[in-house]
This record gives sequence, structure tokens and C-alpha cells, in this order.
Amino acid sequence: MGCRLCAGLALLSLAAAQSLPKIDFGALGTIAIAGNFAGLQLYDSSNNNTLSPSGSDSSLLSRSATGQVRILGSTDNGGSIDAICQSSSNQTFLAGNFTSIANVSASNVASYNPSTNTFAALGSGLDGAVQVLFCDDASNTLYAGGNFTDSLSTWAYSGSSAWTVPSLPISSLNGPVQAIQAAGQDASRSIFLGGQFSYSITNSSTGSRDSTEAPSFPSLGSSLTPIPLNTPESYTWAGPTASGSADPTDVFCPTGDGSTGTTWLAEEGERAIFVVRLYTPHQMGGIRIGNVFGGQGTRQFNVLTVPDSIVQPLQYYSDPNDPTSELRTCQWECPLSHNTSIPYQDFLFPNDTTATGFQININQWYGSGGGLHQVSLLSNGAYAFASEGANQGACTTGIAAQDSSSSSTSGTWSNITVSSSISGVSASALEATVPTSTAATDSPTLSFSPAISSQGQYEAYLLVPGCSATGTCASRTTVDVIVNPGPGQGSSTTTTIDQTNTANASPLVYSGPLTAGATFEVRLSANPEGSGSGGNYQIVATKLQLVAQATDGRALATRSSAYSMLEYVPTGSNGVFRDGAFFCCCRFRLYDHFFGKRDSF
Repeated sequence: MGCRLCAGLALLSLAAAQSLPKIDFGALGTIAIAGNFAGLQLYDSSNNNTLSPSGSDSSLLSRSATGQVRILGSTDNGGSIDAICQSSSNQTFLAGNFTSIANVSASNVASYNPSTNTFAALGSGLDGAVQVLFCDDASNTLYAGGNFTDSLSTWAYSGSSAWTVPSLPISSLNGPVQAIQAAGQDASRSIFLGGQFSYSITNSSTGSRDSTEAPSFPSLGSSLTPIPLNTPESYTWAGPTASGSADPTDVFCPTGDGSTGTTWLAEEGERAIFVVRLYTPHQMGGIRIGNVFGGQGTRQFNVLTVPDSIVQPLQYYSDPNDPTSELRTCQWECPLSHNTSIPYQDFLFPNDTTATGFQININQWYGSGGGLHQVSLLSNGAYAFASEGANQGACTTGIAAQDSSSSSTSGTWSNITVSSSISGVSASALEATVPTSTAATDSPTLSFSPAISSQGQYEAYLLVPGCSATGTCASRTTVDVIVNPGPGQGSSTTTTIDQTNTANASPLVYSGPLTAGATFEVRLSANPEGSGSGGNYQIVATKLQLVAQATDGRALATRSSAYSMLEYVPTGSNGVFRDGAFFCCCRFRLYDHFFGKRDSF
């Protein structure tokens, strides 16, 4: 007998139904019934449906084609059934928070066979409440999400003897998966996971490294291009410093293995600080710290950002050697490994961290005192400044070696000073004055070549200073940004943006794949808007900011929003978003990728 599952039933006792008055509906014509209903059907006195739920358990019900409802099985006392799905072969799976169903022992998940009217446990079950089930008939796989170890598990429809954790491009799901849904068809489909969790993006493969950076340790921020610290504009001070120590600036481009070479050593038995000031605002994704070895080393530290003087909460791998290990958070007492097999560790800042410098406070140490072998400040993807001088300072050798971003111009451009998003702090920008009669092909150009560490998906933002502070609103117009995404990444694209913003703005100019060699050219648009001022237009830019969305086998960042969504492509194909990795959103703002607003300079 065919049956179907009902999530909820409105029950009317037979005695109450028989007491209703007899109504000749045929004489009423068309009838409309309004209200809130869990279900609606014509009453049939021949079906004596009486159910007596106990109120302290949950039941699986079926309803026949004739409307008869019966209980197939109930959970243990106090148990609940919170999720149901049915495969194309008519096999039913149910889950929730229970220890048995129909007197069959089952830990929070079970199956029901309508042909034999029997329940069965699925292996040893799951060790916590299950909130969602999804039957993926394309792969004959049952997905379960909830508040249990790993938050997500799978079970093959046939032949399984144990639950498995899928090999996702994520690690450390630290909250329940509460929704699972598929999109796409067959091999191109994606599985979307939603819930109350944060995560890091990882991959067990080594991925491809696009820059000439030295081979890197598989750390949490491997895809985040470091911000050069060894520049003439920066200031560094550390102390108290031990006799015979290397200069503090040597740790920006270290040599040796941490026990030799360019190692900064703190005074024995003393707390110490390490201060770096850049004097221009940077969007900071995290900090990379390498310890010293031998007779001393840093055991615990914290990081304070400048100028807000906030000790930042940091996220890091619980096992620095394992990129799939649990993510942990520290703030005042962050641990630093003293294992010689771990050259450095990455610690990620919260979203939207913008600062002009930082201070590392060394509170505890190994042996006689603290010390540092490497310090690198990580961006939230990659970047390139309009002013070429700001792009200098990248290390060329050693473990911190990396490519330098660069910029170049054609025509006449002038350096100007503009205000930034941090009160009292200025930034450098380039500005070109262009006669209104100039054709786009004859326009001055500003080209950005960002140092991209890993091939992948990026969003690119052009930072445009507000025209009110510079008094140039009347002469501002539109510009074209021509993007060449790099070798093998497709053809170039052009985006037109309006530069008449009165306050600092960061319009999106590109979203898609990028690799090393990508360029972004800014020029007068083909159809400039406005009439200019005094016969001239002015075009301007401060910086190009790339925000990493998904890269080839490299860790990106953590997400601390309470609600997140991930795309998982189980077949290893491109997926519905063509990146084969993931996309995310938070509860209230779509595409709030990792670092939120991009309006800082």
C-alpha cells in the first residue's frame, strides 16, 4: 500500500466530527474556505482515524491513499524526530535526538523500509542531535548535519557499515550544519551547507604557487600576500634587546633557521615588545610569526593594533603542522610553537581590521627569554598602490621571499595627499588632469600589477578618494578599468566606474579568476560623464585591493559570523559557481566575503 509522510497532521476526533450539523453543500455553489491550516480534506465518516500520541515522544506517521493515518514507530521517551528525507528508491531516513525508534536501538538516525515495515539503525549512528537530512540520489548518498562531532557526515544508501566525513575544502566546522540543499545536475551539481558555524578554507593538496615566493609552509594564511615592512617609510623598535641580537628589522627578511642568522633576541628574563609603524592605513588579514630556537624563544604573546590600541583576538590552527586541525581563538595569551619543524605560524585578525601599525607583546618565554625570527604582516588577499614607492620593500630571498606589486603610468600624473578612513591619517594617491576633448585611446593610464600569491577567485576594488576633501567634484568623471586576469584565465574585461564620490569609496571593478601576471589599467572612459571643469577632467586612484575568495589548494581565512553558507562540489568539478571551492554569505548581508567592507585606504 502506497504511503506518504506528513510533517504535521490536524486530527479531529470521530465523536466531534459526528456532532457537526449536516450541510447540503450542493446548494451553496462555489465555496471558499479561509484560515491557517496544517492540512485540509473532506471528512469521511468511514475512516475512523483516532491517534493517541503520548506527548513525550515523536512518531513517524503514514497516510494511505484513502486518508487513513497510522503510527509507524515512535522514539524513546523524550526523543524527537527533526529531519526526514526519502530516496528515489522509496527508502526513508529519519533523524533527530533519540536513542531508539520502534524499539530498535538507533543513535539519532535510522532508516525505514516501507516494503517490510521495519526500522534499522545506520551503523553506530551519530553522537549528537541531527538537525537536517538530505538524500542525494545522484550519488546515492545521505547527508546529515547537526550538532555532533564534525557537524556533517555521509552514509551511502547501500553497502555502508559506517558514517564518513566528506573531504570538504574546509576544516574546523565549529557549529551545527542546519540546512543542506543541492543545486545543478549530475556531475556539475553543488551541495550547499548552511548553519551556525565558522570555518577556515583549506585543501589537503599543495596547490599551485603562482609567485616566485620561496616554498611555503602550509599555514593558515598561505594565500594572503604579505605587506612589506622593510620600507623607508616604516618605523620599527623592539626592546629590551639582548646583547648580540640582530637588528629588529632583520626579522622582516630572515635568513637561517631560527637558531642562527637574523634573529632578534629579547633581554633575558624580561617581557618585551616589538613595534612596527607604517603610517599609512592597511587592511590587515593576519600576522605571520616565526620563533627563535635554542636556549630561548617566545612562549606566549598578544598583538595590539595601532592607532586604536586594541589587543586583537586571533585565530590559528591548534596543530600548526596539520591544516585540517581545529581552529582556536586567542587574545591575551596566544601560544607560539617552539618546534623546529614549524618555521612560522599564521594568526588571523578579525574581519575589517584596518590599522597603521601593530605591536607584539611577549609575555612568556622558553628558556632564558623571548625572541622572534620572522614577522610578516598579511594582507587580506593582494594589493598594489598607485604610488610606486609604496610598493617597494618585499623580500627577495629566504623564507619570506615574495614578488613585489608594482604600478606604472603613461602620460602625466601627480602625487597628491588625501585623507583616509582613520582620523588624522593621510594616504598617497595619483591624479591626472585630462582635457575634455581627449579620446579614451589617448588618455593617461595608470596600470596596477598586484603580486598574486596563488591562482584563484578574487574580488578587486579600486580605492578612490572622495572629491569633497580635494575640491575636485566638478571635474571628476567616469573611468574604465581594463582587467587582464593573467595567463590562461580568459579574455580581458572592462568595467566603467563613476569617480564623483564625495567621500572615500571602493567600487568593485572585477570578480573572477586571477593569476600571477594579472594587470588592471585605469584610463578615461570611452564615454566620460559630466562636462568637467575649466575644460578638464580629473581621474584619480589610491590603491587596488584584491580580496581572496577561493584559491588553488591554499588556506584563506576564517569566518566568524554566526551564520555561514558553503558550496561543496563532491565530484571535484567546477560547481554551479564555476570555482569548484565555495562561496559564503552571512545572515544579513550576501557576499560578505571574509573581510566585510572594503572602504578603507
